[in-house]
Amino acid sequence: MKKNIILLSVILLSNFIFSNNNSFIPPTVTVSFTPSICDGSVTDIVLNSDTPNTTYTWSATTNNINSSFITFGDEANINQIIDLENNRLEGNITFMITPRANGENGSPIMVNITVNPIPVAYATPGNSTICNNEYAEIDLFSLLLVPGTYYTWTSYSTNITGASSGSGQTILNVLSLVNSIVSGSVIYEITPFRAGCQGNIIVVEIFVNPNPNTGLDGDISASETSTTPIDLFSIISGEEAGGTWTRTDGTGGSFDAIGGTYTPEIGASNSSFKYELTGDNTGCYSFSTATVNIDIVPIGIANTTNQTINNNDFSNIVLSSSNVSNSNFTWTFTSNNISGASNGSGNTIAQQLSLIDVNANGYVDYTITPINNTAIGNTFSARVNIQSTLNSETFIIDNFKLSPNPVIDILNIEDDNQIKNISIYNQLGQMVLSKEMKNNKGQLDLSFISSGIYIIFIETDTRIINKKIIKQ
Repeated sequence: MKKNIILLSVILLSNFIFSNNNSFIPPTVTVSFTPSICDGSVTDIVLNSDTPNTTYTWSATTNNINSSFITFGDEANINQIIDLENNRLEGNITFMITPRANGENGSPIMVNITVNPIPVAYATPGNSTICNNEYAEIDLFSLLLVPGTYYTWTSYSTNITGASSGSGQTILNVLSLVNSIVSGSVIYEITPFRAGCQGNIIVVEIFVNPNPNTGLDGDISASETSTTPIDLFSIISGEEAGGTWTRTDGTGGSFDAIGGTYTPEIGASNSSFKYELTGDNTGCYSFSTATVNIDIVPIGIANTTNQTINNNDFSNIVLSSSNVSNSNFTWTFTSNNISGASNGSGNTIAQQLSLIDVNANGYVDYTITPINNTAIGNTFSARVNIQSTLNSETFIIDNFKLSPNPVIDILNIEDDNQIKNISIYNQLGQMVLSKEMKNNKGQLDLSFISSGIYIIFIETDTRIINKKIIKQ
C-alpha cells in the first residue's frame, strides 16, 4: 500500500509539471525607432522580446509613400527604404507588428513614422553683378515650395568686405571693394534645411565692379562781387575726366555746365554742383559735389563817427555790420598832434590817445574797412577829437564824478547831464558790462568782474566820456 501512494504522488507531480509547461505566457516586446526621417532614408526599428525565440510578422499602411520599395517579413530589425510619392509633401508609414513565441501571439505593436521631404534650395537672383558699396540681396526659397524650409550659408570673399555667413530667408550684405579700382566677388554656399533634413548645397556668386572715380567733395568761398569764373574741377580732387556737371542747389550767378565753371553775382546764394560719371562697361555710377559758399558784402557801421575825449583817455568806437553779423574790421589812421593811435583789426577801436602838444587840441581819423571772409565792403571813417586841458569843455567834463577808483564792488557815477548808456571793456577790448540808464547818476555792481584795469565809457546826452578804472 505504501508503494502505491508514492507512485501516485510521482504521477500527480509529473502531471502537475507537465500541465505548467503547457501554460504559455504571450511575449512582451519593446521597440526603439526614429519617429521622423527624411525622404529616401532607411527605417531603424529594433524589436526586443522578454521571451526567447520570439518571431514577428508585420504589415504596413502608408500615406504619400512609394510602397513598391516596402517588403514584408518576420525580421526582428525592420530596415526599409522609405521614399515619398510626392516629394513636396510629408508622408506617413505605420507598421503593425505582431510578436509570437511558443505558439502564442503577443499584443500587436504600432509604429508610426513621419517621412519629411528633402528641401531643394533656389536663389533669386542667381549669379549677378553689382557696383561697389551696393547691397547684395538674395532671396532664398525651396524649388518645390516645401513649407518650413530655412537656409544657412557660408561666404567666401575676394577683394571684398561686408560679406558674412548666416542663416535666414534672405542674404542682405553691403559689399565694398578693398581695392576700389579692382573688381571683386563673393561666393555664397547655401544649404537648405527642413525638419532635420538637409538638401543639396547651391552656390551663388556675386561680382562687384568698381565705381568710376569722381573724386572727393570740396568747397570754397567767393565774394558775391567776384567776376572771375570759378573752375569747379579745382574744388573737387582726384576725379577722372569725362563726367558731367549739374547744379543741384542755390540761386543766382552764371553756371557753365560744359566748361564746369561758375561765376557769382550780387544776391547769389550758396550753390552746390554735382560731378557725375557712369562706367561705359559696368554701368556703375558715382558723383562728387563742389560747393561754392557765397560771402555777402558787409555794410559797416559804427556807434559813433565823431567822438570827443580828454587827453590820455581811450577812444570807444564799436564796429558792427547791418547785414552780416560775423563781420570783421580793419582800420588805418591819420592823426594830428596825437600819439597812441595805431592800425589794427577787430570790432572795437579802444586806444589811449595823448596830445603831443598838451596846449592844443588834436584828432585821429580812422579809415575802417568791413570784411566778410572774401567779401570786402565799402570803407567809412570815424574821427576822435582829443581836447587840451585848456579847453573850456574841460570844466564841463570835470563835473563828471566817478568813485571810488580803485573800486571793490560798487561804483558810483554822476554827471550834470542825463546818462544814457554805460559800457566797460577789458584790456583785450572785450565788453564785460553794458547797461542802459535814464538818470544823471547811478551805481554799478562790479563784484563779478575780475581784478584788473578796465575802460569805462559813459554816453550822455551831449558827449561820450571814457575813464580808466581799477578793479580790486
